[in-house]
Amino acid sequence: MTGESPTARAFADRIVAKLAADGVDWQRSNADGFVLGDPDVAVRGVAVVFEPTLEVLQRAAALDLNLVISHEAASWYGFDSLGLMSDDVVTRAKTRFAREHSMAVWRIHDHLHRMRPEPVFTELMEVLGFTPFFGPEADFAHIAIPERTLHELAVELGAKLGTTNISVVGDPEMAVRSIGIGAHTLPTALPALRASDVVILGETAEYDTFEYVRDANQLGMRKGVIRIAHERLEKWGMAAFTRFIAPLLPESPVEWLPNGDPFTAHRPGRASRLEE
Repeated sequence: MTGESPTARAFADRIVAKLAADGVDWQRSNADGFVLGDPDVAVRGVAVVFEPTLEVLQRAAALDLNLVISHEAASWYGFDSLGLMSDDVVTRAKTRFAREHSMAVWRIHDHLHRMRPEPVFTELMEVLGFTPFFGPEADFAHIAIPERTLHELAVELGAKLGTTNISVVGDPEMAVRSIGIGAHTLPTALPALRASDVVILGETAEYDTFEYVRDANQLGMRKGVIRIAHERLEKWGMAAFTRFIAPLLPESPVEWLPNGDPFTAHRPGRASRLEE
């Protein structure tokens, strides 16, 4: 570490400048920016996380990392308005913790997805071993893969992503020759469902995508859905972002802190969760 550490705001400005130099101009966003704490604290260290849960903030504080850069919301709501729950006991505790530990939380969601190559799903494909099957201008709605069954693919994803939290809709024995990546609702999953055999997604409601695929199969369309935790789907992009920003802050340490899969899978007689 060298020199005097910048403020959290000054370091965020460095990131914004680097993004702009790489062709991602900063635009007004309801998601991105400072969402918790004081932007003008001096940075002692940076924790890059998927979501700024209280548990991960506590881990960051124990490591003396007081700027937390997150992909997801501090407020448990996509538009990050803690003010909507200002009288809530959990909100007050989280806000107080950030204040007492001189922390700031800066969120990058929309602009992370605008980077090219897009880091979240590019890194996911790397973890899954599917990188050889798509090019630099990847269409994440359709990736041709060597054939396996839907069941085999689901088991493979669970093992590679380190989770027992896998839900599947579709015939387990159907042949899968292509996959696509969906997001959180049926409209965002439809391009992949129309282009590929199976869509892989996280943080989705049961009432739309799952029921659509059940109806599609009833019509003989042979489609599948594999749902994993939102964290297991997208955390890989923030691990890559850690590498992207580390050279921009030579004054302080920059560390990736995984949140961990939030779900346990319960089976007769036991509950299990695979970690990192």
